[in-house]
This record gives sequence, structure tokens and C-alpha cells, in this order.
Amino acid sequence: AALYRHAEALRLHEATLDVRKRVLPTGHPDIAVTIYDIACVHALMIPKAEDKAKKCEIAMDWLRQAVTAGYKNVGHMKKDTDLDALRDREDFQKLIAELEGNQKR
Repeated sequence: AALYRHAEALRLHEATLDVRKRVLPTGHPDIAVTIYDIACVHALMIPKAEDKAKKCEIAMDWLRQAVTAGYKNVGHMKKDTDLDALRDREDFQKLIAELEGNQKR
């Protein structure tokens, strides 16, 4: 992804996720991190996407999956430049607010 070879990065992350789901126990943090990485690659693809709205929805879906899988590093999500294309979205802001609220409990 850092080399702007997003499609290739996406394929590698998805292959990694497949392997991790097969060999790691459910709930293992590496699974959540890999799902988060997939969300980030999709978010990086938004500026050049033909259908930006659809790509945003895909990135947000993966981000929600990462949170469901156990990714809770809201501090990182708030400053991760990979997610910049999502920052102004209401659903992104709501997800961040929910995570921050859960951390205060």
C-alpha cells in the first residue's frame, strides 16, 4: 500500500486474513489487525475510485468488522492517515465516539 500498489496490497492482506482465520483461534488480535489493515487499504483507494461512495462503504464495513473482531485502538484510528478519506463521514465519527465511550466505562 505504501508503494501505491493498493490492489496488490489488498490481495496480500486478504490472503493473510484467510490463513490467520484458519490457523489462529477465534478472537486472536492478529485477525482484528489484519481486518483493520484491509479497511485501511480500501480507504487509501477512495481518492482514485470511480465510485467513491461505494468504496467508502466498503472501507467502513471492513473497519466495523475490525472493531467487531476486537480492534479497539481508537487512538491509532483517530490519527492513522490511511483513514483520512473517512474522517468527515458521520458513521466514522460515530464509530470513534462509540469506541471512546466504551473505553471510559
